[in-house]
Amino acid sequence: MAVDFQTFVAIFVILQNFLGGSALSCALDYEDADICKTYRLQGYQLAVLAILTIYSSHLIQSGSKLFMTALENRKKIHQQIDQLLPDQLSLLAEFLDFLQFKRAKPSASTAHPTARQPGLHPNAFVVSDDFDAPLPDSFWLGKE
Repeated sequence: MAVDFQTFVAIFVILQNFLGGSALSCALDYEDADICKTYRLQGYQLAVLAILTIYSSHLIQSGSKLFMTALENRKKIHQQIDQLLPDQLSLLAEFLDFLQFKRAKPSASTAHPTARQPGLHPNAFVVSDDFDAPLPDSFWLGKE
């Protein structure tokens, strides 16, 4: 099942709208997770297979013609998964885990936010004595 990029984006947007921004909303945040960067480089077809496999139960409940078309392709999707090489299967498994559990694990920055504390890095930056002094004319004329 070769999927072009436009079809991939269409499936992603439709599923995201259908699921109302659940875990799928950040599933392909390429800048957020190395595993997504890997999939971006290795092909988005596996990502489409992963998304359709994970959310097939949601697709069944929708009844929409487009989603029913996706369900008709479910056997083809599973056949495609069966034909993957072992390396591709392990990547797909990692990606499925990522999609299912990304929201379940809060990031370190959001898990326990703490108040900012002054003095954590003393002498990390020093203000010169003439910091507030006006800059000379030579600076403004571009001669410095």
